Amino acid sequence: MEAVTSLPCNIIAIATVADAVDPALLLAPYHEAVGVLINQHGLNLLWIGTFTLVGAFYIWSGSVTAMLFTGIVGGLADIGYFVFMDLGDFVNFVPGTLMTLVSGSAIILSLLAYSSGKRVRESQKD
Repeated sequence: MEAVTSLPCNIIAIATVADAVDPALLLAPYHEAVGVLINQHGLNLLWIGTFTLVGAFYIWSGSVTAMLFTGIVGGLADIGYFVFMDLGDFVNFVPGTLMTLVSGSAIILSLLAYSSGKRVRESQKD
């Protein structure tokens, strides 16, 4: 990994995420727009991560609205990762694909828990 640390930051970022790609293949002159695009993507990851982290506390306190919005925001971000990185075969199973499976499972389990809790609450009213 010593050779990778001497690369420009954007190349290190790409090589870290697309870990199934040889970093030597990324050594090429890139237009400035590539760096700007990676920075914009990083900002999106920051606000999505912050939103889901704050949402987790509201979900823990029992907010159904927080569960739905956090699942939508985090889930849509992860769908993009799955479609373009996982299906494109640019990442290894660990951590990329595993992270996608955990995220998807959390959304599905949240919906199942909400659905079963709703049925229990409705049966208690009767």
